[in-house]
Amino acid sequence: MAKSAELSCSTGAILTLLEIKDLAFTYHLAPKPALAGLELSVGSGEMVYLTGPSGSGKSTLLRLLNGLAWCQFGGTVTGTLTLSGQSLIGLGLRDIAKKVRTLFQEPDSQFFALTPRDDFLLTMECQALDKPKALELYDFWADKFSMTALGRQPVHLLSSGEKQKAVLMSLMALSPTLLLLDEPTANLDQQAVEELARCLTEINSQGVAVIVSDHRRAWLGQKADKAAVLKEGRLAFLGPMAALDQPETAVKLGLRAESKTSEELLIPPPQAGSLVSTAGLCFGYSKTEQLIDNLSLSLPRHRVTALTGPNGSGKTTVMRLLAGLLKPRAGTVSFRQKPTSARKRLAQSSLALQNAEHQLVMSSVAAELKAVASPSQKKNRAITSVLEDWGLSGLKERHPQSLSGGERQRLVLACAMARDTAILMLDEPSSGLDHLNLLRLTKALKKYALGDTTILLITHDSDLMRLVADFEIKF
Repeated sequence: MAKSAELSCSTGAILTLLEIKDLAFTYHLAPKPALAGLELSVGSGEMVYLTGPSGSGKSTLLRLLNGLAWCQFGGTVTGTLTLSGQSLIGLGLRDIAKKVRTLFQEPDSQFFALTPRDDFLLTMECQALDKPKALELYDFWADKFSMTALGRQPVHLLSSGEKQKAVLMSLMALSPTLLLLDEPTANLDQQAVEELARCLTEINSQGVAVIVSDHRRAWLGQKADKAAVLKEGRLAFLGPMAALDQPETAVKLGLRAESKTSEELLIPPPQAGSLVSTAGLCFGYSKTEQLIDNLSLSLPRHRVTALTGPNGSGKTTVMRLLAGLLKPRAGTVSFRQKPTSARKRLAQSSLALQNAEHQLVMSSVAAELKAVASPSQKKNRAITSVLEDWGLSGLKERHPQSLSGGERQRLVLACAMARDTAILMLDEPSSGLDHLNLLRLTKALKKYALGDTTILLITHDSDLMRLVADFEIKF
């Protein structure tokens, strides 16, 4: 059972596990510190919700805790950072990983085998654990995380939430003292989010301290013992989760004023006025699978349509079919009421996919925009204007892969819109975006929709839908 925030935050109420004092970190060649004067303590078995505006230092703090800051990214660190009384600063990844484990935003990068069961057993083999003991541990954690039936499923067929649970199984079997989660709900449906919250409660009950870095917080409720809000590299708030439920407090701290309810949206009307439509669309990734079956939908002009539904229901597949990246088994895709080839649809489409870093290939932010911008956007003044609109002006000479997760997400969105095509399709565009940048996205989408265009959003974000969606198609 979760501890009360009052008990967790009270001095000396629980055993201090992690102690951070006057912590500062500056990346090599960065103009200013990413963290400065940070003070924070986490108790054994505590759950801390870590949040703050994009670029406030959340990812840097996680990189300091798991050692990636100095082992991979490079920079200067000062201050005190101790775990169980031992300083982490300067330790190698091997030593830190004995106590600190991380669930990254993209769990695919943490698999080394083809199935969750094989991946778990490989992890245990690397720890020199004999197979009978490894199988016993696997059965225990698979049962805890409701993964027994999925143990032999190919990893690529799992939903995002199932992949996260599979990774968490291996992490917990390694008996961490501290578990870090980076934007764990970014691409999850409501059921998967609720299952993740249950898993974290189970992990907490094992005495493991948990730090969850996320822009969304309603899913945690009062499960987190306290909230820590960063702003410009410093601690701007430390206290109970309930305090962030006040809209004025949340917005003042640069957080989302999350809505507890979502209104029902209409299904877009068929055919009439549609820019893109499908009729009898069918598709499957294998001969025996029929993921998309007889799908007929319409995307109206000048409107934003949200495509919603559980993880694994085929939303991203539909987007790829509309853009011409996949060939349907049957059915047609029409553009302006005329069946249109995949090649022509692709030329008229702009896409922003979930994995932002996979779409960034140039050596600077400005070069990234110039490479994809339409002729009307290629002028330097236009590029400068786009950078200002997305809050990226001060980063135009930075390498895209050196940006924070939220900054990379905004750059990918800016690039998609700079192509100035008739069809704009965005897959989970608000993942990693704080309150200010959610409003930036909303403003940009409304402006884009004024042209002879249609916009399709794949999203689980009720805040984004409330702000910008005209219609909803549920899978």
